[in-house]
Amino acid sequence: MTPLRPKVIPPDVQASVYEENKTLYNSFQWGNLKGDKSVIGATVILLAACQDNQTAADGDRNGLFTEHLKDVWNGGRFLGCYYDFLRAISLEMPPTQTPNYYTVGASNPAFESQEPFSISPSTTVPDQTPDQVPDEPQGEPPTSDAYRVLASFTEELQALFKAL
Repeated sequence: MTPLRPKVIPPDVQASVYEENKTLYNSFQWGNLKGDKSVIGATVILLAACQDNQTAADGDRNGLFTEHLKDVWNGGRFLGCYYDFLRAISLEMPPTQTPNYYTVGASNPAFESQEPFSISPSTTVPDQTPDQVPDEPQGEPPTSDAYRVLASFTEELQALFKAL
């Protein structure tokens, strides 16, 4: 087995890129002083390659996490929710790299229980109560611009996974 190597940007490259983009980066940092406490109108799930106190290992073509993610994803044949997906990936990882499941924004158990990388028009919007949303999709899928953008993004993401 090939020894694990960390996936890092050399410090001199980090410094150079930061200096070139300092104004932009600082505007993001100082424009979002609330950080994790910012109110956002969505549920975000982060599937991270490792914990904050760890370094992600690199692979031959992708990072080690991405290689295992693709194996578990199995061309879209994985069955389960996001948490199950990350747990299955974690079982393939070395003990020195533990993937992280982290959510930000409104609590949305229906979204978290979806099959990864899918869009379900019946998912409860965070500011709705369960009795305001039908149990099963009714009629045609939503045709809003936001839904079309998300559907297009999902197709691109699935094509990206196939290409990796």
